[in-house]
Amino acid sequence: MADYYLLMRDAIAAVDAKTGVDRRLFYDRARALLADHLRKADPPLSETLIEQEQLALEDAIRRIEAQAVPTDAKQRHRHFVFWGFLIVSALWIGDLFYKRPTFSGWYDWLRLAGFIFFPTMAIFSYFIMRENWSAQREKRAYIIFGPTILVGAVLMSVALYFAFGWLAKLPS
Repeated sequence: MADYYLLMRDAIAAVDAKTGVDRRLFYDRARALLADHLRKADPPLSETLIEQEQLALEDAIRRIEAQAVPTDAKQRHRHFVFWGFLIVSALWIGDLFYKRPTFSGWYDWLRLAGFIFFPTMAIFSYFIMRENWSAQREKRAYIIFGPTILVGAVLMSVALYFAFGWLAKLPS
């Protein structure tokens, strides 16, 4: 009996079958090829042996799918995070156009910090999603860069608040 798990795992990696649909098509083709190969064997194989080989293939497919499902769920999570930041960015920017800031108080400058923070996080989450980072690397990135980007956006807004406040007081 062949080790179908290693064969299937390597073949799926070689053909880049990352989505569930691609994998199912690949599995269907592998089932058909195996059944054809076993039926055409010379001398003919017993039905018991053919059944054992097909069950071994199905077992390999179940093992591969068990490993692939968390990857699919992780990718869906990444899409959700990206679209979440993108939608909040659009709403935040829209709010700035709906109620134009006067920049006379802290509130407007903090709104500007959100204008910097949310689109930056959307871009950041897009690159995490596109590069398919490991879960550990992704978690570290959000833990380190999320607060860093937030603090940077707030500091930039505070610096602009004081710079423009200082410029407003200059004699003309």
